[in-house]
Parts: sequence; structure tokens; C-alpha cells
Amino acid sequence: MGHRRLAIRDLSPAGRQPMSDASGEVWIVFNGEIYNDRELAEELDYPFRTRTDTEVLLAAYLAWGERMLDRLNGMFAFVIYDHRTKEVFAARDRFGIKPLYAWRPPGGGWMFASEIKQFTAHPKWRARMHPQKVYDFLNWGLSDHARETMFADVIQFLPGEY
Repeated sequence: MGHRRLAIRDLSPAGRQPMSDASGEVWIVFNGEIYNDRELAEELDYPFRTRTDTEVLLAAYLAWGERMLDRLNGMFAFVIYDHRTKEVFAARDRFGIKPLYAWRPPGGGWMFASEIKQFTAHPKWRARMHPQKVYDFLNWGLSDHARETMFADVIQFLPGEY
């Protein structure tokens, strides 16, 4: 996991991402802001080490799993890797304010990013255009294709999708 942080809350090194729970088994990268993070933190029985909304998301996942999404008020895109179950949980806010893209590199695995250009740093990245999406753009000016993007191997999460 990798992340470049724009620190707004808890500017200390403890707020850096990727962030793990105390056991080091569950990891998160997060882009956005959770407006009701203090309220959620009060509901959670969790030994918080920071005052970040990132850690509140992590604690909410540990307590409520995917049902945490029903409680979130904010703009967000995040990816959680749970080493205990070997599962990835990725989600985007209801209005799609924060983008979230996924790409499956040759050879397997998944990469997630808030911008497609972040995938270009991967040594196996090859820009393969999606012919129908290019046609739609050149002929009709359409650039929003829901889940599909201009790149054949890249999808975007829809608003509210997880």
C-alpha cells in the first residue's frame, strides 16, 4: 500500500498512511474527510492513537464491517486490506466526490488509486485505450462512462459503490 497525504487533522507522524490497527493486521489508505468522525469515535470501543478520521474509519471497519458505510457522513474513497481474512474492502462516498479507480496488472493483484495517472508508475502499465469509449468521446463528447474509463483495463467505482 502506498499513499501521499494531505494532512489537515493530526499533523503528527502518527497520522501517516497507510495506517494499521494496533495488531498490524488491518491496513487502510483513505482520501477525503469524515464529517462525523468525532461522533463515531465516541461510539467505538477502540484505543485510538491519533485524532484522525482515518483511524476512525479503521475502527469502524473493525467494529461494524461493511455496515460502517451506513454511518459515514462525508466525502471519501478508501481501501482496507484485512490480512486476517485476506480480503480487500474498497468504497466510495455516496455522491462520488472522491474518485476511486482500480486496475488489475498483468500477473494478478489489484491496484487502487484516486487518479488513473498513478498506475503509470507501475512497470507493467501499458495504456490500452477502450475503443468504444474513445469513439464516444470523439463523436459525442461523452467522457463519463459510469464504471468503464477510456483505459480498457481501468474501472472506476461508482458513487456509493463498494
